[in-house]
Amino acid sequence: MIDGRPDRDAFREVLGAALDPVRAAGHRTIRLYGEMVDLLWQRQLEAALQLEELWNELLVDERLSLLCVYRIDPLDRQAHGLLRRVTHCHARLLPGEDPERFAAAVDRAYADVFGTSGDVATLRDLMISRLAPEPDLPAGHAALLALDEMPALLANDIRARARLHYRRAPHGSASPRR
Repeated sequence: MIDGRPDRDAFREVLGAALDPVRAAGHRTIRLYGEMVDLLWQRQLEAALQLEELWNELLVDERLSLLCVYRIDPLDRQAHGLLRRVTHCHARLLPGEDPERFAAAVDRAYADVFGTSGDVATLRDLMISRLAPEPDLPAGHAALLALDEMPALLANDIRARARLHYRRAPHGSASPRR
């Protein structure tokens, strides 16, 4: 880091020194794991996003794949907009735990706010379809990203209800999607 920003040359030098011996050993594909972005985003979001860009430059090499880890609570009001900015840097989002239970909690929160008829699912799906092309997202997370386009009062109400439903639902259980 130089002046609070990732240094491109130093990044490439450090990774080259780490990857060159692996390549020289004949490994055709290399899987990488990165947690630095998680350490950065809470205090220096722009630096974390710049680091993501450096990784994406490096990942043009098809023999490399990267798993980044962020500890972001998608139901936290403070995460408003953050999840979208982070997911733009990735091909796929893998939720941390129990994605079915999470999606069911978000669906229930949507139904609490918008009603329980079949129109709720249609409304949610329409909201999701209006998102700019996103990486591969689980349904519950896509529905949360769609909330970024809603008035904050409404979006925060849905997030709070989803959090409550998620906490109350037993682990490993999911109600049918509406």
